[in-house]
Amino acid sequence: MKPKPVLTLVLTLLIGNFYAQDFFNDYKDDGNTYLKYYAAPIFETNLFNFSDGWSHQAKTLKPGKFSFEITANYTFIPEEKQTFVFDPSEYDYVEVIDASNNPVSGSVELPTAFGPENTPYKLRIKAPADVPNTYNQVIIDALPGGKDKLEEVLNGFPVGMPGAMAQVRVGLPLSFEVAVRFFPNSTFGTTQVNFLGVGLKHDIGQYLFKNEKLHLAALASFTSGNVQAQAPNTSDLEARFKINTYNLQAFVSYDWKFFSIYGSTGITQGSSRLQVTGEVTYDYDVVDSGGTHLTTLSETVKDPLDLKHSLFTVKSSVGMLLNLKVLHIFVQYNLQKYSGVHAGIGINL
Repeated sequence: MKPKPVLTLVLTLLIGNFYAQDFFNDYKDDGNTYLKYYAAPIFETNLFNFSDGWSHQAKTLKPGKFSFEITANYTFIPEEKQTFVFDPSEYDYVEVIDASNNPVSGSVELPTAFGPENTPYKLRIKAPADVPNTYNQVIIDALPGGKDKLEEVLNGFPVGMPGAMAQVRVGLPLSFEVAVRFFPNSTFGTTQVNFLGVGLKHDIGQYLFKNEKLHLAALASFTSGNVQAQAPNTSDLEARFKINTYNLQAFVSYDWKFFSIYGSTGITQGSSRLQVTGEVTYDYDVVDSGGTHLTTLSETVKDPLDLKHSLFTVKSSVGMLLNLKVLHIFVQYNLQKYSGVHAGIGINL
């Protein structure tokens, strides 16, 4: 017998539905393991999007000069990240079953949040009950991916995760430049959002060579963001998402009067955490050793979800910038674990 849906958590940073009653008390660790793999491409693409776009040339702004920029990212989801391998050795109570409810031996590929919508597999959560030869059991469908619906919307464009950011860059003395991203704590309905980012760039080419067109710079940056949301149609559950990213990058650019080409390479480290706190009630079946249904029970679970994800990777980019005095336009391609494109527009003051 399948548990009836008690609550659907709809989170803007996640694609798909998380059914809170699917994973409960003794089984929360298994549930979090499964969801960690399912949501991994969402966490990782957001980490890349959040840490991108700090600079679009090595040349620093002159002291007292300002630039306001709006950027957009689109990070592609590689095919190998659209599914994940369900390894039975990582789970204590969860097993994969087929459409006839027969156990599937060995490892199985299941969709991630960006995977195919249809999968022939189900998940059975099963553990011995207090009465000998009886078991607590829940059978659910494996979570579907959003790839099929996204492909309909994208009409041939690769599946990916979009992102956007606004920032202000300010020129400082001694060939330094600071960039700030800031969004004050704001409430939208039942959702609160805030983030802060700071980047510092320095022209190190001045110590190495004299060339008015060729520039070399080093940049360090940090970004932190928080989203807190109450689950729809209930006051019992609250979702909290936190993300931190750190960048160390080297930039090189060749700058003409109205046009620049640039490249960068460096390392990105990031961490994110999604927590769902509060209480939710679920139903589960009690069956005998032959699978015969005996009764249905209910239980209340506290704090059903806690997902943590971290990333440490090398990233590089190549791009071009069109500088029209007051206005500048840029576009770049990112070479990293998840490749992507980045573009934007800025106003120089």
